[in-house]
Amino acid sequence: MKQTCKGFLRNRFPQAPRFLARANFLAALAVALIFLPLSSRAQDLASVRGYEKALRAGSYVSIPWKKLYPNGEAIRKDLPTLKRFLRDSAESVRSAGYKGLTHLPALTQDTGLLRETVALLLEGSQDPSRRVAHTCGKGLRGFPKVAFTGQEERLWGALGNTPSQRESLVRLIGYVHPAGAVSKLKHFRQSGKIKTRKERWAAQLALIRLNDLPTVQRMLSRLQANPVTDAMVYDLFPELLYTRNKEIYDFLVTVLQSNSIRCESANPDNTEDLPCAYRVMELLAPYIQDFPLPVHPSGDIDTEDYETALDSLRDWFRRKAGTYEILTDRY
Repeated sequence: MKQTCKGFLRNRFPQAPRFLARANFLAALAVALIFLPLSSRAQDLASVRGYEKALRAGSYVSIPWKKLYPNGEAIRKDLPTLKRFLRDSAESVRSAGYKGLTHLPALTQDTGLLRETVALLLEGSQDPSRRVAHTCGKGLRGFPKVAFTGQEERLWGALGNTPSQRESLVRLIGYVHPAGAVSKLKHFRQSGKIKTRKERWAAQLALIRLNDLPTVQRMLSRLQANPVTDAMVYDLFPELLYTRNKEIYDFLVTVLQSNSIRCESANPDNTEDLPCAYRVMELLAPYIQDFPLPVHPSGDIDTEDYETALDSLRDWFRRKAGTYEILTDRY
């Protein structure tokens, strides 16, 4: 007849029950002592101040900003705490604070709060830490244009004072389109403040987005004078999408309509060249008003029949006869 371990001990050792009870108590106490600090830490991390304390102590923590601040009003109430983050001497604390502010456009449409936040991020883009400055420069792209109203001087000031983020801020100016942007951007370029290759390229794209006709024409001439290659489709075309320029997009649509322009397949198991139009189809999808094909959250066209999808899109553009609209309300 089988007996349990406890039964065996009870038969062989009469003192076993007392021993087992004590052992169970000690085990429970050990577990409690182990998890008590974790429980205390969980309570500490239930607020922004708790995360602030953890960051200052050198802990690596990822702050769940959307959970802590489910809406804009919650951020407004705790803005003094966040501002303290931004003034901290520790890079990790400042970076975390600015990162929190970048989530604001998804939480509120309060224009005043958005503008105040843009001002803080423009200040942060001039932080001596490249990590902090990059967080701010990249985060500003997610704010609506209206949030930059009244912040134009701060934007130009940041452009002049922030070499590490100059490329990012130049592109931001193309998006925001502040008054006098074309002449000011050209002045920055001519004065030598925009000097690296990446900065000059960013300025060229920004001027196209600002619809500077000579810059647009130079780009079109280059595009039309060279055969379309894989490098153009995979490297240059994604950059051109930023411009939101109708003439540039018309050029991309001509590539979409062509079967003779071929690209290597992205599938390594398929050595047959395919029309570059398939790639252009996916590139255009997020930026065309009322795009007629379903798009997967990943950015891919949501279809099992790419040939039919491409034919359908080509027909849609032909029927539009150049009257399609480009989405310009976001970066």
